[in-house]
Amino acid sequence: MARRTFAAIDAEVLLRLGNRDDVTSSQRAAFIRDATLNVAMLFRHPEIQKFADVTLSQGEDSLLDVIPDLWFPTFLRNQTDGYIITLESQERMEKAGTKPTARPYKYYWYGRVFYFDSLSDTDKTIRVWYKRKPVEFSGTDSSELDELFDPFIVMDAARIGFETVRDFDQAAVQLKLFQTEADRKKLPLDQAKLNDYRQGFRPRVGR
Repeated sequence: MARRTFAAIDAEVLLRLGNRDDVTSSQRAAFIRDATLNVAMLFRHPEIQKFADVTLSQGEDSLLDVIPDLWFPTFLRNQTDGYIITLESQERMEKAGTKPTARPYKYYWYGRVFYFDSLSDTDKTIRVWYKRKPVEFSGTDSSELDELFDPFIVMDAARIGFETVRDFDQAAVQLKLFQTEADRKKLPLDQAKLNDYRQGFRPRVGR
């Protein structure tokens, strides 16, 4: 059976929207793009999961835009000393004041810069696990995410569409279908993000 193309996904979204004539094809394309990013963020996808080793130089407390295709980081480890570097809030780290010269144990990420809780005592190899942004697709192309996620893109694009035209009841229906299907398939997911999604968090990134 042939894989869904962008055109096929667009046709399904249009059906779910009840063939509304107040939603244009360019708007639907934006809904599909947003939905693809949401699905990429909510679930785990080997296709867009990567890691890279970068060097934090002695005396430095930050790494500026060191991974060109980084969308957002998911995990950091100090490879030199052999331990995990934990995520901390920007407010807590900046409240601490003058940073000591020591091994880095905490970080936050802001404006594509990694900030650490200390001035590194030696050069450190930091391994960054991260997601890159999925490749945009159109026409006869298919999503680079596994085809198992195509229906989720359709449902989420329809949800965004209904919210755009302020039909919140139908948007809630699509959200419920999305959640039920995710539970039924027991897909590998970033649970905290899915919990946020259930409570109304909807990442709208990459427009």
